[in-house]
Amino acid sequence: MGCVLSLPFLSSLLRQTPKYSSPSKIVTTSNPIASNAPSARPRFDPKEFTFSKITGGQVHMKLPGSIPSGMPFSIEDCENSSLCIFDCTAQVTVDACISCFIFIGPCEGSIFIRECKDCVIVAAGQQFRMRDCDGVFVSLYAATQPIIETSRDIQVSCFWYFYEELASQFDRAGLSVLANEWFNIYDFNDAKGVNWTAVSVYNHADAIKTFTHPLWAGSKLDKWHVPCTLGPLPRSSEESFIILSFLSVRELLELIHKIPGSLQFAQIRKLEYNPKEAERLFLTPEIHRIAKAQGRCISVEQTAQSLPSVTAIEINGSGACDWLLRESGISQSNPLVFFRITEEAVRGDRVLFFGDGAQ
Repeated sequence: MGCVLSLPFLSSLLRQTPKYSSPSKIVTTSNPIASNAPSARPRFDPKEFTFSKITGGQVHMKLPGSIPSGMPFSIEDCENSSLCIFDCTAQVTVDACISCFIFIGPCEGSIFIRECKDCVIVAAGQQFRMRDCDGVFVSLYAATQPIIETSRDIQVSCFWYFYEELASQFDRAGLSVLANEWFNIYDFNDAKGVNWTAVSVYNHADAIKTFTHPLWAGSKLDKWHVPCTLGPLPRSSEESFIILSFLSVRELLELIHKIPGSLQFAQIRKLEYNPKEAERLFLTPEIHRIAKAQGRCISVEQTAQSLPSVTAIEINGSGACDWLLRESGISQSNPLVFFRITEEAVRGDRVLFFGDGAQ
């Protein structure tokens, strides 16, 4: 099953979660295990892709490269333990776990959480469904609308985790880091949202960092692969601005990492539009010319205590104080369009670029 290590265990995650004792061991698996029987296709033991009845403070990990492509994974009947899948999966089911920390790396299909209590879960998948759960905190990436039913006292925040292989795993699973619907939850049992609450992931950062990948590159909150968005949570600054990017996703993320200042993501959307829609969205001629040629853009709403100090060229005739940003050494040919806008203008642009449901 791999090597056995020692690691300080997590203590007191949430109000409902009991204190943990020190783990008796950490079990890691780094390579897929197949049977020796001759076959045209390798045969795998399903037990190697199941965490079952793990208790007593143990930490079990599946490391990158340990799960074959297209393989589902199951976690069941575990208590007071840490269970981490640092690899891609086709589908993941988690059943009847109590007081556990569970990490689920990029899943190309569905993640099902059922009959769990007082757990901390960090998960990324195409679809997320939860049923019959109580007192669970989830740091979530979901490419589609998450669904909960017959559950209560659920706390949900944006996905936050980092290890070097995570970027390539998101690509393998076909997940776009900008398409995170973590806050767009549908509750089958209550449309008012009394069974779940959106919270800041930073409230539970210490709990998440306690169980890190062995190759964790650092513990600072500025280490991320998936942008951590506020969603419906209150903004920490009254000053808000929108960036419209015509760069690739990778170029945009690299640029945002380099912009100085205290920035916080509010929301991010990928937009595609036809020439007629471009005329309505982009009123300034210089911006419209770029937008029409691209046919798509990425809109980012951010808040800042102080606006970033960058080289900028003002676009003449812009009543909204639009700026065309060309960050030195980043991109000279595909610029960003930067809007520094008033409170009234931001409400209008949120509707245009993020839809009527934007906060």
